Amino acid sequence: MEKETLILILGNGDQLIASVHEQNGAYVCEDVLNIIVQPDPESGRMQMGLMEYLPYADMSAGIAIPTHMVIIAVPGKDLNEHYNKKFSKIITPDSKIIL
Repeated sequence: MEKETLILILGNGDQLIASVHEQNGAYVCEDVLNIIVQPDPESGRMQMGLMEYLPYADMSAGIAIPTHMVIIAVPGKDLNEHYNKKFSKIITPDSKIIL
């Protein structure tokens, strides 16, 4: 089972990012984070943050979401890097070019 980092948009409007593989007609999601988008109170510009999804639940086995109940998308490079830093056991520097 090959896992892939994907954005999942649920029918209730929740936007998640997770490590996902498909199994028996469902997306099995691990390391699930909720994508939160809200306006900055000072500038009014939209900001994005990541929060633990269902922090009160035992997520060790992941969650299964039926494939017909979700929209999926591939995260952009910046979001993917930010997500990977949250769960990586290796600390890496930002991928900036040093001259």
